[in-house]
Amino acid sequence: MLDGGLEAEAELLRQAVARDVPVLGVCLGAQLLAHALGGQVLRRERRLIAWTELRGEFSGFGLHWNEDAFEPPPGAVEVLQRPDGYGEAFRVGRSLAVQFHPEVDDAALDGWYAAWGDLLAPAGVEEAAVRTADARHLPRQADVAEQIFGGWARTLGA
Repeated sequence: MLDGGLEAEAELLRQAVARDVPVLGVCLGAQLLAHALGGQVLRRERRLIAWTELRGEFSGFGLHWNEDAFEPPPGAVEVLQRPDGYGEAFRVGRSLAVQFHPEVDDAALDGWYAAWGDLLAPAGVEEAAVRTADARHLPRQADVAEQIFGGWARTLGA
């Protein structure tokens, strides 16, 4: 759920999309973009800390580490299938929103474990199991990031 303190940011995103200024929203940014354009931000029943398979416009696995999710705004094109009933990625005009973290790398993930490791147990996951999944999927994260960030940039340049 969006804190009222983020309404100024949502308004800025709304204006950017209305002016055809491209926006790329990742995780909270995707939730803000959905909210700004008339979608909903929803609290998950339980925090999702997991790698989910990407099916649709992008392929690979995306890392979720979030307790909120979104329902895309009216008129948005969903570019990935929903892994669990919540929106995964959408496009509106030249803007793109993804709920997962294509930017993550080893150093960032180590920082997350150090800062927020206490969120694992309430999410129903054990650190050893999640780190095993990290070891399997992180080596291909650069490819996922290139598909998303590089693809978006090439689309804008075309």
